[in-house]
Amino acid sequence: MGTATTLEVFRGVFPQASDGPRGGCYHPPAVNDSESTARMIQRSLLLVLLAATWAALSWRYSSEPLVFVLALASLAVVWWIGRRMEAVDGLQALPFHSLGMFARQLRYLPYLALQVVSANLTIARLVFQRRVLIEPRILRVRAGQRTALGRVIYANSITLTPGTVTLDVRDDEFLVHALLPASAGSILDGEMDREVSRLEGTV
Repeated sequence: MGTATTLEVFRGVFPQASDGPRGGCYHPPAVNDSESTARMIQRSLLLVLLAATWAALSWRYSSEPLVFVLALASLAVVWWIGRRMEAVDGLQALPFHSLGMFARQLRYLPYLALQVVSANLTIARLVFQRRVLIEPRILRVRAGQRTALGRVIYANSITLTPGTVTLDVRDDEFLVHALLPASAGSILDGEMDREVSRLEGTV
């Protein structure tokens, strides 16, 4: 993920604090009961997601108690940092951290995995050919997502797919390097853009 992509998601997710009467100190806005409940749901879902991801990637936690304890400590630290970021930076409740978002992930993740596998096979066939025929090109692509986080997911999905790399992100315009015509076609046809927009909940 490029620098512009990182800056964009921070601009979109963490609003800048305006100068206050006391030398520019940030004063958190008042939080009503519904916002407080939404934030608690966000934190809980984040904790569950982190724990599930770690459990899926690790197979030693059952035989090595120390690893399990360190994992719990890591989750606690991430939880605490998340709360501090919310307090300092004024993190607002995001629709991305809703139950609907996690349900839509069940549809998007298999799609992304299929794209990655298919692109890997294409690149592997290219490597084993006697004559390597590539046609690299630079593409300018418009992103249909409405949120910064949606565009970051789209940009990273492009980079995760072998044969394409997101070089830069400027608002809703992506600069993408494609190694093959097939790679370029998979981006230009807009299929992945539509899938990410569905994940975002805007389609």
